[in-house]
Amino acid sequence: MKHKITFLFALFTFVLSEQTRGQIPLLSKDVVGAVHGELSGEAAKRNLEYITRLHRMRGSMEFNEAIHFVEEKLKEYKLEQIEVIQIPMDGKTFYGTQKSRLAWEAEFAELWELDNSGKAILRIADWQSMPITLAEDSESGEVTAELVDIGAGTS
Repeated sequence: MKHKITFLFALFTFVLSEQTRGQIPLLSKDVVGAVHGELSGEAAKRNLEYITRLHRMRGSMEFNEAIHFVEEKLKEYKLEQIEVIQIPMDGKTFYGTQKSRLAWEAEFAELWELDNSGKAILRIADWQSMPITLAEDSESGEVTAELVDIGAGTS
């Protein structure tokens, strides 16, 4: 079995080298060198980190902030003919078989554990620290309900 794998690997390497030999590169070495000099994994990582910190729910301020950020970066990178396409979020317009959903923006949300007297004892989640904890398209409201411990939830 070992000999078969070695033979197949050698055959694959030979075929690959034969296929690439004599092919015309897509770009000249000068262009490839210039592009390589402009690429930065660190810049790409910083851009991605910035965008992922924004809660990009459709129509929200942070969604629009992310769009503006990307648009400005594209201009900074000297790209031309940048177009931001805006689509209605009216709950009426259809895109294929899907009806558009309304724009949704959260401003504040917290979940607290209260003691029997109603005094807050433990903040479980909050919008400011972790926006993803809020259910998408949830409605404004205030509720107090009994907390039920179900243990591990395996039975």
